Amino acid sequence: ARTRFDHFFLGELARTRHDYKAALSHYQDALQVDPDDYWSLNMIGYCHMHSQQPAAAAAAYTACIARRPDVFWPYLVRAYALSELQQFEQSQRDFDKAFELAPNSYFVFLNRGFVRLKQKDFDAAQADFTKAAELRPDLSAPHENLADVSRLRGRELVVSNLPDGVVRAAAEFQTSLAELTKAIPLSPQQGRLYFARGLIRVMLSDPKSAL
Repeated sequence: ARTRFDHFFLGELARTRHDYKAALSHYQDALQVDPDDYWSLNMIGYCHMHSQQPAAAAAAYTACIARRPDVFWPYLVRAYALSELQQFEQSQRDFDKAFELAPNSYFVFLNRGFVRLKQKDFDAAQADFTKAAELRPDLSAPHENLADVSRLRGRELVVSNLPDGVVRAAAEFQTSLAELTKAIPLSPQQGRLYFARGLIRVMLSDPKSAL
């Protein structure tokens, strides 16, 4: 008979192939052997998130929290899943708990920044991504996301009725360009960074093209 580890290993093989349906089946088999298997529950949540099933992911991470309430990761990922369900108050509570357990976690700042950006809370998102960049100066993601903050803020300024909206938008696009220029040497193989920088250069030549 296969052990819990056998099923989990088969799940990992399927997950690395992005075959999330097969992976879920193997992780469920692992839980049949050991219903308290934290790692299989964690990977079930992962597969549901990557299959655009945030409600199922949140349920899996709730089960993880019940088994290991002092680990920050399930709170963090459940927070993101809840934000996908537009449950922002519950999401914030999970972020607060994640920060309590891991006050200087790069991942917590980065993911809370994503959620704040989704809510168009640009200043708060910028603060989170800036902190993430301080914690991991070797990674491009914080700079890429800081570029997104400035790009989206610039787009809103372009369509605003403010008399200096276009001028201020151009300044935001310049900031976005600078952040992408910081990101590219950290991840030179990421084609999307060059594409994004090209788009920003177009916006700078004609800000209304941001629309």
